[in-house]
Amino acid sequence: ECASKLPEKMTIYSTLIGLINAQNPNFVEDFIDQLATNLRNSLKNAQFYIVHSTVRFLSDLVNVKVLSTKSIIELYENFIELTNDSYSPQVRGDFFIYCILSS
Repeated sequence: ECASKLPEKMTIYSTLIGLINAQNPNFVEDFIDQLATNLRNSLKNAQFYIVHSTVRFLSDLVNVKVLSTKSIIELYENFIELTNDSYSPQVRGDFFIYCILSS
């Protein structure tokens, strides 16, 4: 929640999670699971600012070795697959591409 409400401090939060991961990886694993759940709920509830902030935060967690590069690329690939849906409005696809490019 802090990462989406205070995006200017996102790198501080990701560094903190990286330090916690060195001491307590089980906590960080639960944290990532909760973050993924929040991302899905934000997508369902059309909370696009939170989705954008969460994707940026997840991308920043790659820099501190909490998430693997493979996992974030899989997320990006899922977003790209959503843009290929011919029944979706163009603005939806544009949003997912914006999330990828800005993170």
